[in-house]
Amino acid sequence: TSPLAATAMKAGYFVVTGMEVLAPLCVFSSRFRWLWLAVMIPFHVSTLFTMNIFFENNLVLMLLLLTPFPFWIGAKLARGSS
Repeated sequence: TSPLAATAMKAGYFVVTGMEVLAPLCVFSSRFRWLWLAVMIPFHVSTLFTMNIFFENNLVLMLLLLTPFPFWIGAKLARGSS
């Protein structure tokens, strides 16, 4: 690996670890929630490519629990059924 890639991986380790430690803040701050998602979703996708491990369940839970996506779907279904 190149020195730049190695440095990026080391920095990413600290960023992701920090975000995991601060994850409970997602409950209290919607701004932090979006920042957290912006870090953790690429982390989980990159894990697929670097270690061949895919955490699809974690990604689905993030989508369902930390975004307004379920509400958008529910509103669209409610409008379509009336």
